[in-house]
Amino acid sequence: MIDHPEWGFRYANFNSDVSHIEFTTARPFPTFFTGEMVRQFFGADRAKKHPESKTYSYIFSRVAPSRPEEKGTFRDQEHLLAWHSSDIWYTFASLGENVPPARPWTETDFRLADMLSSYWANFIKTGDPNGEGLPYWPVCNGNNGWMELGDEPFGHEGMESKVDELLKEYVETYAGIPKQL
Repeated sequence: MIDHPEWGFRYANFNSDVSHIEFTTARPFPTFFTGEMVRQFFGADRAKKHPESKTYSYIFSRVAPSRPEEKGTFRDQEHLLAWHSSDIWYTFASLGENVPPARPWTETDFRLADMLSSYWANFIKTGDPNGEGLPYWPVCNGNNGWMELGDEPFGHEGMESKVDELLKEYVETYAGIPKQL
């Protein structure tokens, strides 16, 4: 593990020229966005130290479907949102009829699973998740590049709004991340 005590988080040892994918799941604001902003600084830091390597960052925002009888329970998709590890079924394209029994998968889920498993296969083969027929996944190297993997996957780059600028300032100020990154 590499400790970044001044940033308040730890990462496995990615202090190398090996390409890397960093992720988070959709959570309520501001955790969702400040976590993504911290990953931007991490990608910028790696790009400075290892310009030959690439870092890719994503937010998994697909809300797994629930059954009508689960309305009002802890499995109700209106309350659960995307949670840590909810992307695993999609990553390995392991969605199936009644697998798991509580999830009535839709065409959107199968399409996203095919796309996400393709991104991972490309990344394993080449160190780059991008490939033919897939939405472009920008590199996270200080350009605020990240991928939203949800109902309609979309790559983001640059400061897209004043909110991005405010979050960057917030993370720099309150997480103690050096402004030169």
